[in-house]
Amino acid sequence: MQIKQKRCKDGQKLALTGSLVIDELSEIHAEAVSFITDHDRVVLDLAAVDRLDVAGIQWLLAAVKLGERVGKPIRIEGLNAGHLAVAESTGITLTTPAFAGPASAPAAHK
Repeated sequence: MQIKQKRCKDGQKLALTGSLVIDELSEIHAEAVSFITDHDRVVLDLAAVDRLDVAGIQWLLAAVKLGERVGKPIRIEGLNAGHLAVAESTGITLTTPAFAGPASAPAAHK
């Protein structure tokens, strides 16, 4: 898993590349938490995430909750049909405003 920080029109973007799975989360967790708490508006870009498991979905939900708790909104971009299928296969429907970015797949949201 690789992460890259970028500036974007909606705030600061953290672009994730590779696998967002249980075995890789420890590699990015501290940097991502620091990034979220250090910036006012954060976009997590998943467009280059090729594997996502239930732990990755839980991590994303926890990141959104962290942003809410510290008063810094987070938006998730780049979700694809495969990412949404993983979430929905476990009964999780990604319908919060954080998951409703332009790169998301709105047709899959309920």
